[in-house]
Amino acid sequence: MWIDYECLQQNDYNQARTVLETGVKILTNKKQHIDLLVSLAKNELKNFKNNEIFEHGKTIVEKVLTLHSKDLLTWKMYISAMERKGDVSGTRALYEKAS
Repeated sequence: MWIDYECLQQNDYNQARTVLETGVKILTNKKQHIDLLVSLAKNELKNFKNNEIFEHGKTIVEKVLTLHSKDLLTWKMYISAMERKGDVSGTRALYEKAS
C-alpha cells in the first residue's frame, strides 16, 4: 500500500497523509476509508519517538474507535503502540475503555 511505502520507506508522513486524502476522494466504500485511516494511524503510531506524528496517529485511532468501538484489531494495535511507547497510565486507560 502506498501509505506504508511513504511512511516506512520514505519516512514522509506528510506525503502519506496526501495519499490518504486522495484515496478517500477516490474510494466510495466506507470500509475502505476506515482501512486507509487505520493504515496511516498504524504507521504513525510506530513512530513513537516523534511525538507530533505519534499524537496524530492517536487522534486518528480515537476517531475511528469512536465510530467503530467494537473493532478489536484496532484496539489491540492502539494498546500495543501505547505499551511500546511506555505510557503505563495511557495503556491502563485504554484497557478500561476497551472492556
